[in-house]
Amino acid sequence: SMCYPKVVLLEKGEKGVGKVPEAELLFLDKFGTVKKRLPIDWEEVFWSKNNKYLCVYKDKKIIILDAEGTELWSYKYFPITSILVSPSGDYVIEIPDYELGGYCTMKLYYANGKSKKIDLGDVVERRPDGYYLDISENGEYFAVTIFGYLILFNKEGEVLWKREGTFGSELHYFLKNQFIGAVADKDVGDERIREFCLYDIKGNLLWKNKVFLGVQDVYYEDEGRIYVISGWGHFFCFDTKSGNLLAKYSDRRAPTFFPSWKARSSGKQKHPGNNAAPNWRGIIISPDHSRIITRAFRPNEREIERIEIFDNNLKNLEQKEYPDKYIKWTRLEGPVMKFSKDNLLSIMTKEGLKSYEIK
Repeated sequence: SMCYPKVVLLEKGEKGVGKVPEAELLFLDKFGTVKKRLPIDWEEVFWSKNNKYLCVYKDKKIIILDAEGTELWSYKYFPITSILVSPSGDYVIEIPDYELGGYCTMKLYYANGKSKKIDLGDVVERRPDGYYLDISENGEYFAVTIFGYLILFNKEGEVLWKREGTFGSELHYFLKNQFIGAVADKDVGDERIREFCLYDIKGNLLWKNKVFLGVQDVYYEDEGRIYVISGWGHFFCFDTKSGNLLAKYSDRRAPTFFPSWKARSSGKQKHPGNNAAPNWRGIIISPDHSRIITRAFRPNEREIERIEIFDNNLKNLEQKEYPDKYIKWTRLEGPVMKFSKDNLLSIMTKEGLKSYEIK
C-alpha cells in the first residue's frame, strides 16, 4: 500500500514465534525507481503533517527518518497506540495504550535525547477518558481537547493556556500556526447543536457558528476562508475574520440537521437519513484554490466510493464513482490523492496511478 508518493509499504505477513508482522519500506525517486529498501518490524508508519518526516518500529526502537529514508534519530521502543511526528522532525508525541495509561497520559521524545511524560489528569484535575491531539504546522505548539477542555502546550510540554467548554466529542484542528478550530456541543430544547469555534493562538474565542454532527476535516485557506466538512454529507465555508457562513452544500440524500439528537440516541426516534446519507472524509484543495475534492461512500452501499468535486463556493461540479476497494488506502491518511501544480488530480488505485484533469 502507498504511504506517500515517494514511499511504498510492502506487507510481508508475520514472522517468529510471536507472529510479529514484518514489512519493508521502499524509497523511490521521481521515476519510481527503488533507491533504498528498509525492513521494519511492524506494518505501521507514522508521518508528519507535511510528509517530510516519518517514524517506524525497527530493532526494538522507534526510528525517525526523512522522506529519503535517512535515519535522523531514534529511541528505545515502548508499546504505544499512536505517534504524532512533529513537522520539524525534532520530536514525537506518543499516545500510550490503555494498559499504559493512554487515556490520560502522553510521552514526548526529543532528538536531543530528552523526554517528558505529561499526565493530563493533573492538568484538568480529573481523570479523563481519552483525548485528541494536534500539532501546529511549525511544530512550536500542540493542542489537546480532553474532558471538556481545550489546552495549548508549547513543544517543551508546558501549558500555555486552557479553556473549559463542551469540547471532546470530536477532533479539534490546528489550522496552520495561528488558529485552532474546536467543535463543541450545546443543548437547545430537545436538540443537540454542534458548533465550530475558532480560537487564536492566545486562546481568545474569535467566533463560533453552527455545523453538522460528525465533523471529519477542516481546511484553512490563506485567502480568508475556512472549510468544514461533515461525515453526513454537509460542507460549510466560513469567513475566517467574521465567522459568517459564506457557502453551504448539503447532499440531497442527507437531512438538513438531526431533528432530535436526544430522541434519536435514546432509541425513540430513528434518524431517517442514517441509511442514505453519504459518509464524507477529507478535504484536498487544488493549488489555485479553484477546486475542492472530497471522498464519499454510502453506508448501505459500500461497493461504491465517490470522489466529489466542488468549486470554492461549494458548488458541486462532478462526481466520480469507483468499485469497492478500487482506491488504495493507507494505514494513516486514507486513499492517496494529490493535486499537481497544473490541477491534475492523481489517485492511487488497485490498477496503478490514475490522473485526471480537473477543469
